[in-house]
Formats: sequence, C-alpha cells, structure tokens
Amino acid sequence: MTNQRSKSLRFRLVLGTSISAFIIFTLLGLVIYFSMKRSMTTQFDDALRLKAKAIAGVVEQKEGRIVIEFDPQQLTEYTQKKSSDFFEIVAADGSMLAISESMGGSHLAKLNGNLPSGHIVDCVLPGGKKGRVLRQEFKPYIEADEMPSYSDGKYKVATANIYIASRTKALNETLEDLSWLLMSLGAVAIVVIGATLAWVVTRMLRPVQDLANRIDGLREDNLSVPINIPSVPTELKPVVDQLNQMMHRLHTAFDRERSFTADVAHELRTPLAGLRSMLQVTRTRQRSTTEYESMIDKCLSVNSGMQAMVETLLDLARVDTGQWLVRKEMVDISMLIETQWNAVASDADVKQLRVESIIPSALAVDSDVEKLRIIIRNILDNSVSHTPTGGSIRIELKKENRIVLEVSNQPVEIKPEEIQHVFERFWQGDVARTSIGRHSGLGLPLCQNLCRILNAELSATVNAGVFVVRLEL
Repeated sequence: MTNQRSKSLRFRLVLGTSISAFIIFTLLGLVIYFSMKRSMTTQFDDALRLKAKAIAGVVEQKEGRIVIEFDPQQLTEYTQKKSSDFFEIVAADGSMLAISESMGGSHLAKLNGNLPSGHIVDCVLPGGKKGRVLRQEFKPYIEADEMPSYSDGKYKVATANIYIASRTKALNETLEDLSWLLMSLGAVAIVVIGATLAWVVTRMLRPVQDLANRIDGLREDNLSVPINIPSVPTELKPVVDQLNQMMHRLHTAFDRERSFTADVAHELRTPLAGLRSMLQVTRTRQRSTTEYESMIDKCLSVNSGMQAMVETLLDLARVDTGQWLVRKEMVDISMLIETQWNAVASDADVKQLRVESIIPSALAVDSDVEKLRIIIRNILDNSVSHTPTGGSIRIELKKENRIVLEVSNQPVEIKPEEIQHVFERFWQGDVARTSIGRHSGLGLPLCQNLCRILNAELSATVNAGVFVVRLEL
C-alpha cells in the first residue's frame, strides 16, 4: 500500500509541494526571526548607549578631581538592589568612582575588563542572569571657568570608563515568543497548504483519471472512436493526440490483419477447392495411366503454387519482424539480371513474347545479393506472367544518379487509377481471384519491403497500356 502511494502522481505532487512550502516557510521564518532579533538587539544596545551617556553627563572634573553629582531620583533604576540594570564608573587608574546598588558587591569591570571601548557584548550579570554590557571611555565634563587651569597644565585632564549593563530577559522572552509564533503559524500554514494542494491536485488531475478510465475501456472494436476529454489541459493535449494517432494506427493494423486473414483464406480456398474438384472427378471412374499422370501433374502444379504463396508469406513475415539481416557486397547486377531472366525465359518462349534487353556489362552495386535476387526474380516473373500471349517485354539497365532497372510490358489491363494497389498484398486486379496458379499478389509487396531494408526504391507506373516497374539501387 505504501509502495503504491509513493508511486502516485497525486501523492508525489502534494508531498513535493508541501516539502517545498516547508522549506520556504522555514527559510522565511528564519529570515524574519533573525531580522527581528537584530532589530530588537540594536534597539536594546541603543538604549544602553543612551543610558551610558546620561550617567556620563553627571560626572565632572573640578580642580583635577572627578566629581560625581549623582541624584538617585534621576536614575532610580540603578538604586534598587533587585534592579535589572547595572552600572559602575571606574577611573583610568582602576579606582572605583561609582557603582549602582544593584551590583550587590560584584564588578562589571572585573567581569569584562578586556572589552574595547564602545563595544557591547553578551555577559553573565551578578546573580547569574544573562545580559548585555557596554564599556564606554569618556572624559568628564569641565566647567568653562576652570578650562584655563587645564589649558595651562595646572590640572591634568582625566578619563574614566563607564560600564553599564541590562538584563536581556525581556528581550529573550520576546524573541522566544516570536519563534513559537512563527513555528505555529508555519505549521498551520503548511497543514492548510497541504490540504488545499490535495484538493487542487485531485481536481487538476481529474482529466488524467478520465484519460485512464477512457484507456481502460478501449477494446479492439472501438479503436476507431477517438478519445475526447472536455477541457483537456495543454500539457495533456499532446498525449491525447498521440494516443488518438496510435489508436488510429492500431485500428488500421487490426483491419489490415482481418483483411489479410480473409485474403489468405481466400487464396488458399481457391486452389484447395480446385484440388478437391480434380481429385473427386478422378475418383468417379477408372482411368488410364496417362490420365492419372496428367491429373497428378495438375495437382502438383496447384500444390507448387500454394507452396510458393506460403513461402512468400514467410518471407514477408521475416521482413516485417526484421529477421533478415543485410549482408552487403559488390554485386554484378548485369550478370544477376541475366541469370534470373534465364529462369523465366522458357515461360516467355511459351507465350511467344517479344523481349528487348538493354543490359550493359560489368555494372556493379553494393548490396545484398540474395535479396536482390528475390527482387529481380519477382519483377521479371511478374512481367512474364502478366503479359498476354504475343505481347512484348523491355528490360533496360542504366546508370543515372543511381543504377536503375526498368522492366516494362504491354499490353496490360491495369488502369492508371489502379496502379496505387499493385504493392498491396493479394491484390491482382482480379476481384474474383479465379486463377489458380503460383501468383497470389504477394511478389511486388515482398519486393517493396525488401527494397526498404536495402535503401532502394521500387515504383510502378502505367501509361498508354505500358506497365513499367522501376527499381533504383
């Protein structure tokens, strides 16, 4: 169950977005927290400096001595023993000039003796409480009427150090409250965002679920109906378009398979019916040896045609599944054409065909000799078989941009608008398929498929009663 949930796109989107929101809120909370801490600490330190300036203002020099005119009513926060504020004034020679009652016998100067002037640092205050302390070096105030005495060197200008500190309890509590507030708001925000995202993602992924349901309902008998999802998102539209195209190809492939099965059944039914008829006629009465031999020859001829069709189907299957490997070598195409013509020349003589052959010698091509043999044999055999008795065949081999073989025959009964069907399997221009022979409309389709794997081109045209097959190698 956990594994299935982790693979869910909805779960991944909600989890990923929630984690991203958590990271963003955490970073934002840290920025806010440290910004507020810096601001509040700065305000705290500024208050310390103001207090130090106020205390330094009551320190004077009279006749070379430091005099502190301290009024407890002015600085009541330092006169209470349990106060959270502390100060002490130390002369340059280390003697204590003044100290707040809140110090309780401790000394800030001893605790923070190495603190540079003007610096504020965290410290431990008397009583073990946390606070911040400032050391500020200053020159006590000199009355104007005493300035000449200091100017002529009678008295030396003295310096003193003021140490002033305050507890940071209130500051720390405020920062702690702020951190808890930020964490609480962040947690609530993440929960709300997670719930909102779950709802939004579920709603936004509804077209994906609709698409999945539509795909689940696909059967081979409804592939022609395209998938149509209302308000499909832009990101899903290419997927839906590709699915519709794939369904169209599958529908076409299934139709072609059904048609192919029907064509094979039809092609096999005709010769099988012929065999059955001949055998039944032969069995009706006793016949002479010569008649039996004649009937056996006819049956063998029909059987040869059926075997040739089955072998061609197997060849087509091998090409379709890519089981035929291409083994290229230099092939003497001129010699190969002459060899294959010799195999069908006797059939041309029987039909008294006029043959014109223009084949220059020593033309070679880099190709697969076995596949070329099948292609050329089928083209020549097809030409002889479909040329009526007394017709003519022209075979021409020439070199243009590529080596070209053209085989034309006349007269033919194929119409120009039917030429597009000559490379379809089982198409013979004879809808009834009344012939019982070795030609079943598979030769040219096999040749075209072989040409594809040889990077060759095979085409056919008909013009003025002349049928031309053109092979470019």
